[in-house]
Amino acid sequence: MAAVILFTALNLFLAGIIRVSAMPAAEEITVGVYVDGVCRESCSLQDEKSFSISSEGGFNEVVVSGGTVHVESADCPGQDCVKAGSISKPGQEIICLPHKLVVRIEGASDTDAVTR
Repeated sequence: MAAVILFTALNLFLAGIIRVSAMPAAEEITVGVYVDGVCRESCSLQDEKSFSISSEGGFNEVVVSGGTVHVESADCPGQDCVKAGSISKPGQEIICLPHKLVVRIEGASDTDAVTR
């Protein structure tokens, strides 16, 4: 009986190690700030940074802090990018259409789904 418990515990332990090692490291997850499809700024999601992005359309203030990113302020009429709040997972985006701005979290696991 003890051997079965020990064997089960060892398998669960090894499965946990394999699962953790398969996850992307925090430094692999980055934030890309694009204007009209061109990357204007990029940093690790773990950084503490603020970007002032000016374009023909207007102005956006992007803040990376505490493992999240959000648009702090903008001079666009609808303020949808500001209202979007913070994002933190690969594949998520904040979009400001009037300024052609896209804030995207990029990383090793930025796939939403896989189909066969």
